[in-house]
Amino acid sequence: MHGDTHQLIDTYNQQIDTGLLDKKYAISDAVQDVPPPSEEFVSSLNDEDKRTLQLTRLEIESLNTTEQVTPVNITDDQWMFLISNCTNPNGRYNFLIHLRQLEVSDYGLAQEKAVKQQMHLERWEKYERSKAEGILATNKMLININDTYIDRHSNNNLRHAMLHGIPLLIDMGYFDDHRGPQAIKNLLNQISMVFGLNKIESEPFHLVLCNTVLSQWLPHHGHFEKYVQREQVPITITEKSYLDLYPREDLIYLSPDAFHTLHSFDPNKIYILGGIADVRKEQPHSLTKAKKDGIACYKLPLDTYIPGGRAGSAVLTMDQMLKILLHMKDAPMDWQNAFEQHVPLRKTVLGREQLNKWMMAKRLAYITVNN
Repeated sequence: MHGDTHQLIDTYNQQIDTGLLDKKYAISDAVQDVPPPSEEFVSSLNDEDKRTLQLTRLEIESLNTTEQVTPVNITDDQWMFLISNCTNPNGRYNFLIHLRQLEVSDYGLAQEKAVKQQMHLERWEKYERSKAEGILATNKMLININDTYIDRHSNNNLRHAMLHGIPLLIDMGYFDDHRGPQAIKNLLNQISMVFGLNKIESEPFHLVLCNTVLSQWLPHHGHFEKYVQREQVPITITEKSYLDLYPREDLIYLSPDAFHTLHSFDPNKIYILGGIADVRKEQPHSLTKAKKDGIACYKLPLDTYIPGGRAGSAVLTMDQMLKILLHMKDAPMDWQNAFEQHVPLRKTVLGREQLNKWMMAKRLAYITVNN
């Protein structure tokens, strides 16, 4: 510990010798007399503490005699700690070394600050000389783009979508249909991903969470709670039904169980995604709700554009649906590329067949090696 202090002092003083640091930040490694405590502090002590103080000062003088580095300054509070808490010479010695290391550390921070200040002054002087010589223009073409700027820019796009964009509705009225807290958490994870994916788009959707009773959902997902309670987040969260917000004839409910197929994306229609995850696939929740409310219900043309079609009862997640709709918003008839880019291979028949072949080959290889 004592050797580390000497090494730090040598390092800082070498930087001063090379001219990198100002001499006022130099640290002396020579023996120095420690200033005595203040008279007010000494007068406030009882006889026992005064004797302990005198003994401690003698120990410090002894350390200086043997060229042990002690602190340059000791405050009255530190003297009091030495007297009352350090009851043996070894404890007092360790505390003195600790104080010296703190001094070295403070010197190091001051030197680092001085170096940064000197570098800043040099850059500023160079900038002023270049400007005076006409080399550097006074106006900057480039701005500092940081996370705050990007976040503000994305929120501006979302605000524009709220006024002039296409609404995309998420029906959150399926709370009682989920099987336990984990299914609810999975859904809120998907919706959080929908928030992020939509936000980074140059022309995002206006997200509307309808039939949303926040008191039901928030206890199941802390991150979701922090997000929706931020006033500056430009999304709409309401307990109202979609029938109270938009005309019935403009609404289209997207459901994997629908009987009719959606052939193109219509920007004049308002699409609804069912806020439901990890439920029993044999129950057509979204189709049942669409028929009950008298809303047109369509499914995506997965079987038409995916070779082999959709794998059994595989259902796309909320974030995958959003990616497809964002793609179709820019290219209303381009289902082929939308599905190739955003439908996972495991949710297609060919993908399942390839996965099964790979697993079978892996099992055969394992059996061959072990036999």
